[in-house]
Amino acid sequence: MTGIKNVISAAPDQNKINKQNEVKKADNLQKTTKSGTASSSSSVQNDQVNISSAAQELLTKKTEAAKFVADVKSAKTLPEKELLEIKLKIQDKNYFSEEMIDAIADKLMNLPNYFNK
Repeated sequence: MTGIKNVISAAPDQNKINKQNEVKKADNLQKTTKSGTASSSSSVQNDQVNISSAAQELLTKKTEAAKFVADVKSAKTLPEKELLEIKLKIQDKNYFSEEMIDAIADKLMNLPNYFNK
């Protein structure tokens, strides 16, 4: 029976040691917090972020796409009546005559920056 008593009495001693270790850890933590770092050096760390060139390109494309969407949303459209007239001219093959093809080609070639693309 004394063997069991010794085992049981050893447990409170271990609990006491564990509590003492926890107090020491807490004291060390407080000292670390007061000094700012675990060691006594006063060096300052700077955070840095590196963005890859692929991510930068994606960001540029996203910005361009957002601008394009905004331009499309704000663009003027033809009234329904004018669209219907154009559709009828296409059905009547009005745009397929030699004169109309030449006129369209001339207008396209006279657009600003047409040859710079």
